[in-house]
Amino acid sequence: MNMTKNVQHQLQNIIQATSRFWFSTIVVLLTTFTIWQGIASKNMNDKLLLAFIMTSVFGLVAQLIYERFFNKHWIQWSLYALSSILGALYYFYLSRQELFSYKIGVQATVLFFVLIIASIWIPTIQADEDRFARNFIVYIKAFFTSFLYSLILTIGLLAIVGAFNLLIYPISGNVYSYLGTFVWSGFCPLYFLSLLPLFPTGTTEDESYQRASTISKFLAVLISYIIIPLLVAYTLILMLYILKSITGNFWQDNLLEPFLISYIISGWLTLILSQPLSTPFVTLFKKYFPLLLLFVSVLQGISSIVKWREFGLTDNRYFTLIFIFFSICSIVLYFKQTKNNWIPALFIGLSLLSIFPYTDAISVATRSQNKQIETTLKQNNMLKGQTLTPNGKIPKVEKRKIVESYNYLQKVDAWKSLSFLPKNVEENDNFVSLFGFSPYSLEESKAQDIQASFRLNIDKNSPLQLPITGSDMFFHIHMEEGKFESTSTSSLPFSYDQQNYQLVWKEEPGEHENNSQPLMLTLEQNNEAIADFDLSFLRTLLKTTTSYEVKTLSTDSLTFDIESEQANVKLLVTNLYVNDVDYITADFYLFLSIK
Repeated sequence: MNMTKNVQHQLQNIIQATSRFWFSTIVVLLTTFTIWQGIASKNMNDKLLLAFIMTSVFGLVAQLIYERFFNKHWIQWSLYALSSILGALYYFYLSRQELFSYKIGVQATVLFFVLIIASIWIPTIQADEDRFARNFIVYIKAFFTSFLYSLILTIGLLAIVGAFNLLIYPISGNVYSYLGTFVWSGFCPLYFLSLLPLFPTGTTEDESYQRASTISKFLAVLISYIIIPLLVAYTLILMLYILKSITGNFWQDNLLEPFLISYIISGWLTLILSQPLSTPFVTLFKKYFPLLLLFVSVLQGISSIVKWREFGLTDNRYFTLIFIFFSICSIVLYFKQTKNNWIPALFIGLSLLSIFPYTDAISVATRSQNKQIETTLKQNNMLKGQTLTPNGKIPKVEKRKIVESYNYLQKVDAWKSLSFLPKNVEENDNFVSLFGFSPYSLEESKAQDIQASFRLNIDKNSPLQLPITGSDMFFHIHMEEGKFESTSTSSLPFSYDQQNYQLVWKEEPGEHENNSQPLMLTLEQNNEAIADFDLSFLRTLLKTTTSYEVKTLSTDSLTFDIESEQANVKLLVTNLYVNDVDYITADFYLFLSIK
């Protein structure tokens, strides 16, 4: 009986949510039907789906603005009309962009989280200072509850359909996709909305809000005895790293930079969730953790600025600086108890700044890296007008600036904006031919000395004509890790004139006396060596002092004849990679003549 009442209560909540958030409900249903249509036609309209998702969240924010500030229905309709317009404009914007580009991914992620934070913050405007923390708890509980229910429902439905398919009648595989869409695109968001109570606009709170905003014992234990200790330990490790490296390479080697955004967000989320808790350890955490966060943020902020001035802005560095600024300002507001509600507003403002045109992270970083690479090239006399001149002899730090800028512009698909590149250049064109050095030459080896390496390629425009007169056998061979690709061993058996032979590759990579590294190809008959061909010269075909160099040679330059008393071989090397301490990697044609 209690179970029946509970199910009826949950259904009633969902019905009330569809009435309260009717605009978002309609968009959620449209999203579900669009996915179903895409499954049936095998042509998913991803841009429309993303626009629907954003529009549904626009509608959520609009409804909460209406509930907080207004009570006239025409205003509600106006806010929903504005949400529709914003959704349509966003779809129009997406239709002119590559959906799966890096830029769209960053902007969509930031916009979605800005709207969620806004929906939590709006009901707290001019409310108690702890109201945002309590609203945040409401959202956390609603998210995990709806996720858990949806997961259980998915497992149950798939089990039922799977049993029917196995035991009674075969079912189309699309049925599983339809059911998954129904649960995760339809039921899950609607159930989430049903768990959002009416947020109080004054000091009076109804029972549903008090129940929804009360932190559970499980969550209290999780925060107090697991999350906070782990966060404190992580913070101490960061501080030890900073103190250890502050007089050394900390200002150049920004190991913290990639982790700082997630660290700052995690820290503030934990502070927010711990607001209702008052155990002694949590109280100490709330009192002193902001100071530790301030220490880390200030020093990393200085380090990021140093890196920015030297290597320009990237979107990661842009967000790092934005979040460091947010963290420092928020800590000041945090200690002014009456200003806590401004913290989410600051987050929303800075986040919107990072995705608005011209000031967005990708655009600012692209302009910075464009300027960085052009300035570096001009300072090293590699760019005059629109003429790019390769130069592999510039200082390593200058090479690093060029490599980092070019790699970033490729990542955000803005490399074609470099006006000095040839018009027919492709993204995968040889970096060496453009700039005169390999980007891999900047990688430092574990050893103190640079491990010189090189790659040789045959000139594809060179005629590939070899006389085969006098050759008894022909092989096309690929060697890697000291093994023939065709046999995955160091030996290659074959038969000739009713006799059994095998070629045996004998290579000893690593450091040897006088820098000699034996490399031998042995011809064996009945497991006895009848001819040895010394191929050690392959390791010294190109004399190089750099860590990596690439060259293209003609057919004649890569053709070698080696003779012995019992057999002769002719090698035509088409591709060769040599490293000081590793096995060579090679592709070559081998012509064998047995005497």
